[in-house]
Amino acid sequence: MAGPTQRVIQEIQAGGTLPAIAQRAGVPVHFAAAIMDHLQRAGKLDSAESLCSSGLGGCAPGGPQTDEAKIHCAGCPLTRS
Repeated sequence: MAGPTQRVIQEIQAGGTLPAIAQRAGVPVHFAAAIMDHLQRAGKLDSAESLCSSGLGGCAPGGPQTDEAKIHCAGCPLTRS
């Protein structure tokens, strides 16, 4: 059975928002955030914002949830609801 860090990494690879990743991995959000921060600092993880083709930031934590972003980003698995 995988430990909590490995479960978070597996869920990051599957994709999703930070709260969803933490929930599926069965860990607190702050723990998953620490793992993601470590991976980003190590150069092993990019933010979804850097991959967004729209540039509207609908998937970024704290990003704008404008009507334009909601329409353009509908269906994207990284979009926050």
